[in-house]
Amino acid sequence: MKSYEATEMLSDLASQQWGLFTSAQAKDSGVDLPSLRRLEKRGVFTRVRHGVYASTTTVLSTELELKAQWLSLQPNLMAAERISDPSLVADAVVSHTTAAEVWEIGDLWPDGIHFTVNRRRRSRQTDVQFHRADLADSDWVVHPASGLPITTVPRTILDLAQSGHEPDHLLHLVADAGRKYLLTEQELLDSFSGHEDSFGLDQGDRSGLKELVDECFIDTKTAQQTRLLVEEAMRPLQEQLEAIIKPLTQSLSWKNAMQAPLQQHLAQLISPIPSAMQVPEMTVFSELAETMKKTASLPNISKNMWSEIYPPETLSSVLSTSLPRTQVSPPEKQRESTETNESNSEAKKDARPNRQRFEEGSENTQQEPQ
Repeated sequence: MKSYEATEMLSDLASQQWGLFTSAQAKDSGVDLPSLRRLEKRGVFTRVRHGVYASTTTVLSTELELKAQWLSLQPNLMAAERISDPSLVADAVVSHTTAAEVWEIGDLWPDGIHFTVNRRRRSRQTDVQFHRADLADSDWVVHPASGLPITTVPRTILDLAQSGHEPDHLLHLVADAGRKYLLTEQELLDSFSGHEDSFGLDQGDRSGLKELVDECFIDTKTAQQTRLLVEEAMRPLQEQLEAIIKPLTQSLSWKNAMQAPLQQHLAQLISPIPSAMQVPEMTVFSELAETMKKTASLPNISKNMWSEIYPPETLSSVLSTSLPRTQVSPPEKQRESTETNESNSEAKKDARPNRQRFEEGSENTQQEPQ
């Protein structure tokens, strides 16, 4: 495979998954490892992590490294295949401090890349850590911004609590999540049911935990109360709108309800047009047609002049069919025919002296040599 073909193929792979591709995906596409390394040396692609490459236009970041590591866990599969398959997407879920960083909650010191996996596995890379656990479907989601499977905010805080993080750190996480509307108080209480001791309380002290985290959700409660007040104030207006719309939807379709007024308005706009087409001034077109017919029949006009454009019979038929027709009374028709006959006779009279002069001139020319 030529270099430009390999570059085009690998660039297409990268465009489908955050600007990244794996060496296994490249091999499946027909690009072997030596060719890939040559492209890397030429600066066409950059190696992000072991077995994962990025196009030169891809912006390198901590999140990109996380995506590269996630791709390397199933290097032969495209990201879309793993995300769309429920049996594959939960194989490796971003969790713990890495999940907190992606959710942008807390201020924890980064300690590598963490995944929760459903089977035991190890990594040769020291900055990658796996946590074995069976996650319920409610414990993880696909992150809306990064597109990676990640533990939910309640599950993330619970994992960090069980990993030994101090209560102050946990409260900071809860406060950030509550302020960003990523977590409700009820979700937190349900997640830590039986794990209240993580906050320095007695196990099972739900009321104590509620009192402890209550102030973390003051803004959330205020927003909820405001939303309820707005909904309550808008309810009468909503009921009135429903009362107005319901009869319309029952008797008429929206299409008919919208078309009827529109058709009436259009009819008013175009109503003057038919009457304007019948005004007397329009007779000028018929007069113009007659004049052009007369001109076409004059003998002084070169015959080729009109025949090159239209033969007289074709011109007459075109003019009579294309120009607007007007109603002419019988007396007017008779007057027009009389005028036409008179003009034709005058044209013949004018043409006769010219022909006589031409013939006389020809005779004189023939007699001069004698």
